This record gives sequence, C-alpha cells and structure tokens, in this order.
Amino acid sequence: QGLASIPGSKLSASRKESIRTVAQRADDLITELGGTTDKAELSERIKTTITSTIDGMDRQASDLYDEIGAAIPQGSKVDLSSANATLGSMAETYGGKQYLEPLEKRILSLSEIDGGVPYALLDKERKKIGQALRKMSGPYKDTDSGTLKRLYGMLTDAQEKAAGDLGADDLWNTAKALVSQRKELEDQSIQLLGKK
Repeated sequence: QGLASIPGSKLSASRKESIRTVAQRADDLITELGGTTDKAELSERIKTTITSTIDGMDRQASDLYDEIGAAIPQGSKVDLSSANATLGSMAETYGGKQYLEPLEKRILSLSEIDGGVPYALLDKERKKIGQALRKMSGPYKDTDSGTLKRLYGMLTDAQEKAAGDLGADDLWNTAKALVSQRKELEDQSIQLLGKK
C-alpha cells in the first residue's frame, strides 16, 4: 500500500505532495530493484539514487515524528503496562530483574513510572533504539538485534496508541507508512548491493 492512500488531514498540501513524490520514487525503485539480482548490472548512478531516496525518506519520517511530538501536549503520559507485563514476566522466568539485558531493565524501569512515562522520554528512547538498529550507533549499539527489534516494537506500539488517543493518528500513520517503505527499499538494496 502506497503512502498516497493514507489520509493526512493535518499535513499541508505541499508536504503531502513532497511525501507522495518521495513515496512514488520509492515504489518505482522497489519495483526496479525487484527485477534484477545481478550486482554488476547496477550502475553507480542507481546506487546513488537509492541511497539518496532512502536518506530522503528517513529525513521526512524524522520530521513527521518531530511534528507528532510537537502535536502531543507537553507532559502527556504514555501507558507502558503492556511492556511492563512482558518484561516483568521475562524477569520472573529468568529468576529476577537482574538477569534482564541492560536495555530491558531500562524499559522496565520506564514502565514502572507512576502515572505513565512522559511521551517525550518514550520518544527519545525509541529513537535511540532505532539508531542502534539502523545505523549500529548510539548507546544501545551493542544490544543484539532481536532485543532491539522487540523493544522498539513495544515502544512504537505504546506511542501509536498515545498518538491516536491524543489526535495525532493521521501524522503517525503517515510516518509509519513512510518508514515501512524505507525499510522495504533498504532490504531490496541490501539484497542487490550488500550492506552499506
């Protein structure tokens, strides 16, 4: 499903067009990349175009997530009870919290904040986990990818619910779709070009 089909009533017309253009280019590249597996056939121009498109999608998604953060009232709290239940159960299975991975302990401690975790803090942690997953950098870069993906999913689910509850669901859905397309394009480019 392309981004153009997702409603975004809070987005300006020029922003919508910009996102549609990048999304269309990503769709074109995904189709194009799916047609060949011979790395020798890919020119340097195509590699540059792919990288540029991925970087553009990443910047636009980041801008949208920043807009979501700005649209959420200052001090809004997010319920992490689902993450608390999952990580608490894991701690019991392992014989105590001390046996959780450091990042799991961090997210569990956030989930124990009375009244919920501040949205801004949750967003900051999600971004740091995303940085470790995508760029293998930042404070969580040494955490295994399975743990990173699981915790990123937990935080993303909580943020998505909060964004919907606070009226920013159209922005959230647009950003999420853009990230999904970027990931698909990255996967296709890795198959053809190898890891950057």
